[in-house]
Amino acid sequence: GHGVWKVRFLLEKSGRFKIGGQPINQTNSPVKVALAKEPIDRNNLFFYHKTSYRQIYEPFQPKNASIFDILLWNENHELTEFTNGNIVLEIDGQLWTPPVDSGLLAGTFRNLLIEMGVIQERVITISDLKKSNKLWFINSVRKWLQAELIDLQKTVDSE
Repeated sequence: GHGVWKVRFLLEKSGRFKIGGQPINQTNSPVKVALAKEPIDRNNLFFYHKTSYRQIYEPFQPKNASIFDILLWNENHELTEFTNGNIVLEIDGQLWTPPVDSGLLAGTFRNLLIEMGVIQERVITISDLKKSNKLWFINSVRKWLQAELIDLQKTVDSE
């Protein structure tokens, strides 16, 4: 096909595998994101591993079509990740991403950026969102998408 595609390789315990593809739609930046209404359970091991088990993210999926993704946080009010990518914040000229033990999947693009010294890890709290100059959604498929955090309640009220 034409355009940009995401390829998925699924390996079963039996050794059988499946390969599939899905077109990637062009996304205008900045994308609108919202903060989850409740925390994740950072003790749930599925937040740390890339698997086909996506049910842990279902309660956090955007209900509003104008929202690109939801920003997750844990019981200590530490930001973790988006449901489909990692987060990077610019604070005082530095680019930060949360450490894995906050409760997130260490994405391959995130790891590459850390290895290259582009971003650094530190605990990032919900209150740090107000201190940040810029917010990004990152993953290996879309790379860097600047994000705009919206107040979901205002969006719901205006509809």
